[in-house]
Amino acid sequence: MKYLLVLMIFSIASVFTACNVVDEVIDVVDETTDIDTDELPIDIDSSIPDRNADIQFYHAWLADCVNDTAFSSKSVAESQLLALANSRIRAAIADPAIINGFGSVQLTERLVWGPVVIVEPTKLDSTMYAASNVMFCLKSVDTRGVAHYSIGISGTNMISTYDWFNEDFNAGANAQHDWPSTGGKISNGAFIGVRLLAQMNSGGKTLIEYLSTDAVKERASIMNVSGHSLGGTLTQVYASSLHDEMMRLRRGIHVSASVYAGPTAGNSEFATGLVNQLYAYQAYNNTLDAIPHAWQASTLEKLCSLYNRKAFCDWTINECPSINGVMKYLQLSSLGGDYTMAGVPEDTTQFTGELLAPGFEDCAGIDLAIKVYYEDMNKSYLMKDLVKVHNLCSPGTTMNETEVYSFFSYLSEMGYQHTTAYFNHFITKTATRRALDIHIPGAKSKLNLSLKGERILDEFLKKIYAELRTNGVTSCGCDN
Repeated sequence: MKYLLVLMIFSIASVFTACNVVDEVIDVVDETTDIDTDELPIDIDSSIPDRNADIQFYHAWLADCVNDTAFSSKSVAESQLLALANSRIRAAIADPAIINGFGSVQLTERLVWGPVVIVEPTKLDSTMYAASNVMFCLKSVDTRGVAHYSIGISGTNMISTYDWFNEDFNAGANAQHDWPSTGGKISNGAFIGVRLLAQMNSGGKTLIEYLSTDAVKERASIMNVSGHSLGGTLTQVYASSLHDEMMRLRRGIHVSASVYAGPTAGNSEFATGLVNQLYAYQAYNNTLDAIPHAWQASTLEKLCSLYNRKAFCDWTINECPSINGVMKYLQLSSLGGDYTMAGVPEDTTQFTGELLAPGFEDCAGIDLAIKVYYEDMNKSYLMKDLVKVHNLCSPGTTMNETEVYSFFSYLSEMGYQHTTAYFNHFITKTATRRALDIHIPGAKSKLNLSLKGERILDEFLKKIYAELRTNGVTSCGCDN
């Protein structure tokens, strides 16, 4: 049951709301000349993943290193989570299995700023505090003397309702903010998140203050921002802000971004301006991942039937009123925002994850969990709220067992495609996978929730029902 809850809850949480290292392009520059990186070409391998996408995904994944822990005191949480993030990141970048897994580019990588951890109440339990946002910066220098700064931004923390409802579920058109760096507007959730990142302080300096003093000492610098999910959304906006600040210093400093599974951060003007603004921009999406479909209207329309008639364990996922209700809520949440995916991925930055295997080891557990939910339909607070969404979307009908299975199976597949599918695609070496599982258990927490997960999902269902009812919705198909 824990596995099911985590997959489904992480999936929904992540809706609301990296950097291509170009180490090898320096080979085209004469070693005896000064490097002006305005003239450096972007050298992106046509294979999937490209030669740097795996490294930057690792940086994004590393930012989730404390998403498995909460404390009963805010001061204790702040000190302990900071210490834990610091030790896990340092251990990861020094691990030979990781260094060898990503090649020699990692050999000189060191932690130069952060990590910084923002702590907020989980709000599921007023006495518990967890990380809501994490950011760090690594630095390496290649054989040509070009400095590479790799910035990792964390995604949604499963147990942080602050992430869920302040940053993720916060894309209303009426609360958008102007973004002068690119033109256009960004979502309120992205604005809140990037403001927190901008205020982070390590060693008496914000990250931009540190880079402003360190990068000017280098022959040339390339700064790479990476994030997965919510971190991918914040990567878009933070990279834009960082670019503007660095351009005020001098030529030869360039900012790139790699976004993994990131929902849109802003409207069409922002999306176009961002791609034109940055030195390089890449968005890496799994075509079976529902999360990057948000918040663009034309892609949200595809979500109701994304896994329709797909086999899942011993049953088949079918479109049903409760699934449609969730997706209708997402459409209403972003209506009129003109949200647009920045840098629509070329074929070289898309992949299709494998469906969760029908015989995978947790099928029996998921089957039992769904059966319990169905049998407790009139007792469980979670099921009562799910039935309310069903009844509103399909008046006069009763939610049956097949629809209960379809709803939870959809969310389980959704969670798998948003998390594990990316890890399996970008981290291909067994030794590296094992090392990352040790150093980044926070990412694994996506597969280890229990009662708190139910409470978050139930709060989400309450919001869905209230929004649909307020808008007079009685038919919830994505194309309505």
